[in-house]
Amino acid sequence: MDISKKIYAAMTPAVRAKAYWSALGRLDEAEMVRLVDTAPSGSEHKNAILRIDHAGMAYPIIELGNLYDLTILRGRLGWAAAFCKGWEAAGGSLDAQELLKDIRLIEQLLPEIEKKKLTLNAAYQAAYEWCESEGVDPEDLARPFGVKAPVKDPGPVDEEALELFRKVFDAMRLGL
Repeated sequence: MDISKKIYAAMTPAVRAKAYWSALGRLDEAEMVRLVDTAPSGSEHKNAILRIDHAGMAYPIIELGNLYDLTILRGRLGWAAAFCKGWEAAGGSLDAQELLKDIRLIEQLLPEIEKKKLTLNAAYQAAYEWCESEGVDPEDLARPFGVKAPVKDPGPVDEEALELFRKVFDAMRLGL
């Protein structure tokens, strides 16, 4: 048996899964195939690869979904604020219904934007905690999808969202 076969045969499931995800981040398809093909059949090796795959796919979905929502909210806020400034510049009445509607929209959007920021921070923190507990480099988790790597202390978080995201990532423990 040559050295490379011995190395693949000696890999633990967790090491194999991390190597697989790292190969994905480098777009090294040949290495990904080797890691899967050399995994002992009927073992935890392929399950570990599936779990890291799931975690790696869940993270960008959570992050990008929250960023999308935040972008939409900020866009609506910008539109409402621009309307109010334009209305004022045009000499519009401060008690006009359309202006009051947009002022109410601004008042509603500001807390929504803040909550979405806290939710996004919760996603970063939960993913970071998963990476830390599983020995996965946060940069490796994010690299295949080009998203921001999770961070240890992203700032204030939505505690309810943090608990939810922790449960999501707990379901994807490498368990090894």
